[in-house]
Amino acid sequence: MATPTPEENSVSFLDLVTRHKNQIEIDIYRKPTATDTTINFMSNHPTEHKMAAYRYLINRMTALPQSLEKRKTERTRIHHISKNNKFPKHHNKTGETNTNKNTAEFQKV
Repeated sequence: MATPTPEENSVSFLDLVTRHKNQIEIDIYRKPTATDTTINFMSNHPTEHKMAAYRYLINRMTALPQSLEKRKTERTRIHHISKNNKFPKHHNKTGETNTNKNTAEFQKV
């Protein structure tokens, strides 16, 4: 169950954190035990399966009403995750040029 944290005035629920200061802020929540593991690019899985986690992460990043600074931080995390899972650089297009769309995807080869 989500419980408020009095010192931060925030609530963590599912994969989101809401904070109330002068206005409501929404951020992405990750458990302290979260890892950066997805299906490795070199594995023998269909490409659609390998890309599913990244489509989810990118869609979540673009769909949430976040500040540009938080969006940039999340984009950096996604790049870090893809690098750790051996994805080539040309797959790392996370919607930098088209952040207005809610369904940004990695560039397909």
